[in-house]
Amino acid sequence: MIGDDFITQWHTARRGDQLVHVLTLTDSCRNRLASFLFWNDFSGLKQALAVCEARADIDLEIVRDWCARSGETAKWELFASRLSRG
Repeated sequence: MIGDDFITQWHTARRGDQLVHVLTLTDSCRNRLASFLFWNDFSGLKQALAVCEARADIDLEIVRDWCARSGETAKWELFASRLSRG
């Protein structure tokens, strides 16, 4: 789970005999941002920004809606204001 959201999608990779499930990029951003939203951990904010800066295919609308449902609109606005891609 990320906040109150169940994880329902992931990427799957095979490495030899191992099967690895990896968060989607959008969920990876939300996972890092969660520590900022829920525990005021600014290193989580920095990490979420780094994920977004590295990849343009993160769905920021999903992240924004999740922040709003979590009652953290002000923290979303801070996060969004620090994104270089707007």
